[in-house]
Amino acid sequence: QLGGIVVIDLKTGDAYRALDNSSPKLLANLDAIEFESTGMWGNKVHSDGIELSHDGNTLYFTALTGNVLYSVPTDVLRNKTLTVSQRAAAIESENALNVPTDGMILVGSKLYMANLPTESVWKYNLATGEGTTIPLNEKVRWADSFAVDSDGNIYFTCSQINYPVNQRIKYKLIKLTKITSTQ
Repeated sequence: QLGGIVVIDLKTGDAYRALDNSSPKLLANLDAIEFESTGMWGNKVHSDGIELSHDGNTLYFTALTGNVLYSVPTDVLRNKTLTVSQRAAAIESENALNVPTDGMILVGSKLYMANLPTESVWKYNLATGEGTTIPLNEKVRWADSFAVDSDGNIYFTCSQINYPVNQRIKYKLIKLTKITSTQ
């Protein structure tokens, strides 16, 4: 699998690979993910978790099989005169001790995302650089596809990718009630 970030112009339909696997920051930096419930998951997946800042000026991303959260200015990604190497040079590390994750959503200055190994939800505060697990009453079987509604509720699915088919339970959509930008 190749890592990359593709930019598409929604007006024209033109698309190009703004970043590719020539940048180690788009590649998985872990060989596997050790899940508390199901053990080792040995698939290597590169750039996957992705979220745009509220003002559209920053793109946050991480490799699924990785533990570093990165950011890159979107004006760099949109600049077609830059080479892939020049764009890659603008990537910054936001958190070198992040959790392996898939989906994520930004609420205020906090990124909410899956903590895949512990089957929980992780909150990372971009302003303070601090992260914490959100206490839930159950294991979250691969949180993914995060969304937030106008009332501040966060929703996500449980894809259970790391579970054998015979151990999967009924598909779930989980709601975290009324998350505000100060939480």
